[in-house]
Amino acid sequence: MQAASEDKIKIIFGLKVSQQRARLELSLSALSKKCGMSASYLNEIEKGKKYPKAEKIYALANALELEYDDLVSLKLKQDLAPLGDLLNSRFFDQVPFELFGMEGSQIIELLAKSPAQASAFLGAFMEVARHYNISEKEFHAAALRSYQEIANNYFPEIEKKAAAFLQKHTLNPQANDFLQTLEALLLSEYGYTIDRKALQENSLLHGVKSFYTASSTTLYLEASLSDNQQLFLIAKELGFNILGLDKAHRVNTIGGRIDISSFDQLLINFQASYFAGAILLPEKAMVVEIGNWLNIPTWDAHFLVDLSKRWNATPETLFHRFTNLLPQHYGLDTLFFLKFNQSGAQAPVLERELHLNKKHLPHANNLGAHYCGRWVALQVLRKLTGGKKTGLDTQVQFSNYPGGEKYLVVAMGRSLASGEQRATSACLGISVNNKSKRKIAWIQDPQIQTREVNVLCENCGIENCEERSAAPSILQGKQQRAEIRKALHALE
Repeated sequence: MQAASEDKIKIIFGLKVSQQRARLELSLSALSKKCGMSASYLNEIEKGKKYPKAEKIYALANALELEYDDLVSLKLKQDLAPLGDLLNSRFFDQVPFELFGMEGSQIIELLAKSPAQASAFLGAFMEVARHYNISEKEFHAAALRSYQEIANNYFPEIEKKAAAFLQKHTLNPQANDFLQTLEALLLSEYGYTIDRKALQENSLLHGVKSFYTASSTTLYLEASLSDNQQLFLIAKELGFNILGLDKAHRVNTIGGRIDISSFDQLLINFQASYFAGAILLPEKAMVVEIGNWLNIPTWDAHFLVDLSKRWNATPETLFHRFTNLLPQHYGLDTLFFLKFNQSGAQAPVLERELHLNKKHLPHANNLGAHYCGRWVALQVLRKLTGGKKTGLDTQVQFSNYPGGEKYLVVAMGRSLASGEQRATSACLGISVNNKSKRKIAWIQDPQIQTREVNVLCENCGIENCEERSAAPSILQGKQQRAEIRKALHALE
């Protein structure tokens, strides 16, 4: 259950009672005698669990030497203002704490135990968020990633419904007419209309890949979408219906980015997308395919290209499906997934990331710094956007990160449009440990290159790096400060 506005009123009231009692140096027992309420009831009030009636509020106000209006006001004094801002924000209304096994009221109660400290921390946290331009959407995305990570990115109920859907309609995802079949089901069973012209005809709508309007039950699709992109979007639309999700409360993709305003939107978009992946790449069949991939004796780039083509799946859909099934069926749960987009000479943009088991080193930053050009996913992008390769490209390498972490990283990319130097690249990184060495036969292939990599150019000390995009300014600053400290110590 999410914390409703009445929960916030209770907790703010309780904070005021607790704060004023502390100022007057009154124990619960002493306050109980002054206002005529039991100490246990006052304790419940301070925890935000009870809200007294008007006559008791008057008694409390008198005992606490406060005006009635000041006590019931939702404004907190300066020292608790950041906590008040959080309680009065949309945060507790939008994040479904039940997905993480908690209730919003429990979070509030934790904050209420040390309100001054919590307020100071939240004030600093919000200041950092503002300084680094961390948006509400990014907070929602981080919450969704945490939800996926807690479940190891595997959701059995959606898997079951996807399998039941395929069985009910005797569907073969590898059939040449699978797109037409799914589209016909969407039209006949759910009354949809599909329009592939309207988005193209309005120049303002170029870049909007899909849009649904509930008033006419119409799904608008961008005319230039490839068959496998259309396939995913049609499958996702079926997911909205079969999973009983709110079709009107959804997100659209504008300029390559999803347009969201709440966590619920992001969550149902994820659930529908998960369903799409589960019917395009069915669990039982893909477990066999992944097993075959893990057991080939040497690295074979053509295996993944062939797999992508046979199942009509984009590289990002294929690799994201691997993150669902590798932990569940093969125990390979220390991994990461990244998806990049790039247009021509522009810097690559990290569009999506997922980390299972821990936060792995290659991850997004909002600091305007440059990602390490030695990442294999970026090497694929350079080939695709530089005209050296068209269609699909697959590469692999061992990546040694600072601190001794080593990953087997497989990247697969595709051109987005011929002649426009636009491409996307997805990569799957699997921690090199005893488990992966046992499970992946080709991990011992001596032909796989090993490279020293970093996270950001600005913090990297690798010399003579051909892929460097920026000077190591952060690292140089650290080194300079270390030299200053050393010189100061010499004076002692």
